[in-house]
Amino acid sequence: QTVRCSCLAMQRTVEDDKKDEDLVLAEEKKSADYGLQTSFAEASTRVADARHKKKSGKKGRDMDELKKEIEMDEHILSPQELEKKMDTSIKNGLTSKEAAARLERDGLNRLTPPKTGEWWKALLSNLFGGFALLLWVAAVLCFVSYIASPTLAQDNLYIGIVLVVVVMVTGLFAYYQEANAKSAMKGFSKMVVHNALAVRDGETVPVDATRLVKGDIVKVKGGDKIPADVRILAADGMKVDNSSLTGESEPQSRSPEMTNENPMETKNVAFYSTSCVEGSATAMVIHCGDDTLIGRIAGLAMSTDSVDTPIAREIHHFIIIIASIAIALGVIFFVVGVIIFIGQAEDTAEINGTDPDYAYAVLNTVVFAIGIIVANVPEGLIATVTVALTLTAKRMSKKNVLVKNLESVETLGSTSTICSDKTGTLTQNRMTVAHLWYNNEIFTTDTSVSSGTYDVEAPTFKALHNIANLCNRTIFDNTDMDTPLISRKCLGDASETALLKFAHPIRDFKEHRDAYPKVAEIPFNSTNKFQLSIHEREDGKGYLLVMKGAPERILDRCANVLTKDGKEKLGKRWKKRYNKAYEELGSMGERVLGFCSLELPSKKYKKGYKFDTEEVNFPMDKLTFVGLISLIDPPREAVPGAIAKCQSASIKVIMVTGDHPITAHAIAKQVGIIKDETAGDIAKRTGVTEDELSEDAKAQAKAIVIPGHQLKDMSESELDEILKYPQIVFARTSPQQKLIIVEGVQRAGAIVAVTGDGVNDSPALKKADIGIAMGISGSDVSKEAADMILQDDNFASIVLGVEEGRVIFDNLKKSIAYTLTSNIPEILPFILFVTALLPLPLSTVLILCIDVGTDLWPAISLAYEKAESDIMSRKPRNPKTDKLVTSTLIGWSYFQIGVMQALGGMVTYFVVMGDGNAVGGNGFNSGDLFGIAGEFTQQSSVDLYKICRVSMNKPEGVGRRLIGGQCFYPTDFNNSLYQPANLGFDTKNASQLVRESVITDWCYDEAHSNYVFSAHGIDTCRLSQQADDILVLGPDFWGRKILLASAQTSYFISIIIVQWTCLLATKTRYLSLFQQGMNNWVLNFGLVFETALGAAVSYVPFINIALATAPIRFAHWFPSWPFMLLIIIYDEIRKLILRKRGMNSWFWRHTYV
Repeated sequence: QTVRCSCLAMQRTVEDDKKDEDLVLAEEKKSADYGLQTSFAEASTRVADARHKKKSGKKGRDMDELKKEIEMDEHILSPQELEKKMDTSIKNGLTSKEAAARLERDGLNRLTPPKTGEWWKALLSNLFGGFALLLWVAAVLCFVSYIASPTLAQDNLYIGIVLVVVVMVTGLFAYYQEANAKSAMKGFSKMVVHNALAVRDGETVPVDATRLVKGDIVKVKGGDKIPADVRILAADGMKVDNSSLTGESEPQSRSPEMTNENPMETKNVAFYSTSCVEGSATAMVIHCGDDTLIGRIAGLAMSTDSVDTPIAREIHHFIIIIASIAIALGVIFFVVGVIIFIGQAEDTAEINGTDPDYAYAVLNTVVFAIGIIVANVPEGLIATVTVALTLTAKRMSKKNVLVKNLESVETLGSTSTICSDKTGTLTQNRMTVAHLWYNNEIFTTDTSVSSGTYDVEAPTFKALHNIANLCNRTIFDNTDMDTPLISRKCLGDASETALLKFAHPIRDFKEHRDAYPKVAEIPFNSTNKFQLSIHEREDGKGYLLVMKGAPERILDRCANVLTKDGKEKLGKRWKKRYNKAYEELGSMGERVLGFCSLELPSKKYKKGYKFDTEEVNFPMDKLTFVGLISLIDPPREAVPGAIAKCQSASIKVIMVTGDHPITAHAIAKQVGIIKDETAGDIAKRTGVTEDELSEDAKAQAKAIVIPGHQLKDMSESELDEILKYPQIVFARTSPQQKLIIVEGVQRAGAIVAVTGDGVNDSPALKKADIGIAMGISGSDVSKEAADMILQDDNFASIVLGVEEGRVIFDNLKKSIAYTLTSNIPEILPFILFVTALLPLPLSTVLILCIDVGTDLWPAISLAYEKAESDIMSRKPRNPKTDKLVTSTLIGWSYFQIGVMQALGGMVTYFVVMGDGNAVGGNGFNSGDLFGIAGEFTQQSSVDLYKICRVSMNKPEGVGRRLIGGQCFYPTDFNNSLYQPANLGFDTKNASQLVRESVITDWCYDEAHSNYVFSAHGIDTCRLSQQADDILVLGPDFWGRKILLASAQTSYFISIIIVQWTCLLATKTRYLSLFQQGMNNWVLNFGLVFETALGAAVSYVPFINIALATAPIRFAHWFPSWPFMLLIIIYDEIRKLILRKRGMNSWFWRHTYV
């Protein structure tokens, strides 16, 4: 018979779950956990990679096949039938020859290791992906243009070098951050080889566990790892720890009997890499390596495709937008530029009677195209994003959240649904005494969600406390004496640890036990389901028998009940009370234990009496029932508040657990995941069964609890309907079901975060938009599948991460908005250069100075901006509409703030070009600048040199000052008056002098028969008395070059100035600057930094030479100030209207950035 089963239902039945007692020493548990984790080392390098072929050549299984439930019948067959099927001998095992043949056929008994990603591919991706590719293209164009004309295109060489440096630095930085985040995981991937005891050729011999094959007979004992999936043939008190399969830590007994057709529920199967924590067994290997349950889960995880993070999709979207703009503008204006510059070259050639200089025209166009590309691409953005994510990741690490994938920082902020595991995440992963029942009352104890209500002086409580401490084998581990009691390690099982920590504060456990020396004991076993011990009484008057165990077993052995008034007969009235209390405690998902005692008659059981626990010689019935104690793994203290915070932020929290539905429901109610009634609650309240409820009554239920066996038979559409419930708990789920749940939530358009700690969680962790593993209790596979690790296993840390993620999204939008505002003032000069032939107002080198210089620190500083007050009251962003870069943001950056910045820059440019003080007192009117871009920077353009008629009115011998004049263009430079006498080179005519002189102005001093040159006008020239007027040359080639450099530098400075208030405007998306304050000192320093850098570009001599800039007059810092003030006033008014109109208004939809 073949049985289709769930891959995660490896838990006891409801009855066992409530009644059995776990007896596993903490040290054994610790060893078992470590052993389980290291067994997955080969699979835990990176589960994101595709499945490799096995050594035997078998291909990785199809994803759809892996998502199916497993099929097996080995647990149903009798030992003889199984022996025949496996072609082995239970008595003698396999022969060495047969084992070798099967090993050759099937391959090693290990999980197929995934292929790790090559480091060089990651490096190349960072160096040549996204914006970097555009910059490489621009750099190549720069180098090509320089090679074509080294003399005229020397600037392009510098630009190309700068672009390469920018790409290399940002790419290497991004790669370093990614590699650094991943390196934190290296400690989780160490391979440990272990041996197994196998029967070969009739002898029990140690065998490397990887060389086991199907049909091998193996022997395991407490502390061993199960070396493969095995069928139990014989067992002696064997218990296994399946915590990394189910997420639950209770040890489960194993025996040869088939107790359930579901192999995950039956007790005669143990699974690969789980741990034997107690007892011993002989078993037969039925599955090896990738065919084991763990192998299927690992295969499912590795075959599950990762989804791009939201921030990766947003940046890709942004790259497409910016690249499209850059390429479109570059191509359009390249074509326009070629037409214009070639036409201009032909006109010049016709006038001069020379051949057209097509190379120069094309070169100009290439420079223009490079400028367009560079101006559109925010070169520092990738560095800004990487630094911002890294800073946030470091902040989160201080809050116990280890970030493996930097992009996942923002993903957590975008999360709209969290699928959370229960044990260890929502709960403390430790059993705790929750309630007491005695004297027909239920009392609460001191837990993270309640305070104790019992009276420690009450006689019945004292009796209950007495039993809880004496009938208990657990002790404290002395290695952590200074640790708070609740966190101290104990040597013993989980239930007795809970009782010890409950009893010890009331009376020191050691002193208490010493006062009641133990003389006999019957340990707990799954048959009796009770534990009994006999102690000498503290007063020395005989012996005290105490017993604890499954409540119904304890009650059956009692004849009396202890009350506040003394002993009473245990009649129907008390049994009814007991049943009511037991049902109430059980309905809260708590594990209930019964307690009873008996004072043995001192006359019969005198001091020194020999108690025999084999041939029992003492009473074990007609005892006195004292009360009930219920245990539960309680919620973490911060979880209810954290879930409430999630819900206020419109984040849906779904519990997905392997635990029993009753326990899951109870914990969900305690932490606030479920607040309303389920259909079952309504049915119970109305006194009918759930099937008898009307459809209207069912529709009133806002909460639902779905066990795995129901989920197993659901179609996608049925699951989609379930996921519409606002409050959901999935219990008893398998790995496949967890994956299906995640896919269903994603199908609804949600961004999903998944928490988990077991191997069973890894497929869902991988599939989720962001997987979050547990750092303390998590297995290696779950940690490798995840994007983040909670180092304290605390759900509340996720909520802190959500807030950080939302802040980083806000701050990234602010950084991008700030960065893009300078695009228009960077692009406009090139557009005017090619369309209006205006001498270039801003050089490409200065654009780079803005993008990777003055703008970089301020853009990064926005990552330090604190959250706006409404950050956790907003709904999660809609990934389809609320993108990182939206049309609204483009409109604000380009056509609102960008236009204001561009106007400020152009006004400054025209002011400086018209102010001749920069080059000797002779500037250009704004109207004269249009149409002269080609000639303005050519040395042969003599028609631009102005000659001014100057009137003099001072006597001979006195320095005469320019008092006015009329300028005109020269027609003849071959006048002997302008022959230079001693310029340090051969005598040339005036025309040659104008073209080659490095001096701005010159005049003739007749008294000294000498030419006097000045770079600052003619104020100091000595002129002859006979000269009523004189011809003075205006700015020559070098003068114009200095003038243009001054104008370009001033334009650059104007962008810095308008960016001051632009940075302040982008500090908030909604609040006023005055509400947010100026407490971001990194940003405040950013204002100083960009100003200082601008001043250095303008006034440091060697920078002037390197970047072709020039010192500017102090007055030229101020023409853009009105536009600076306009930006902040405009934006404060915009935000005021936003706050007044609200998010449902037209104004909000079209202006909220």
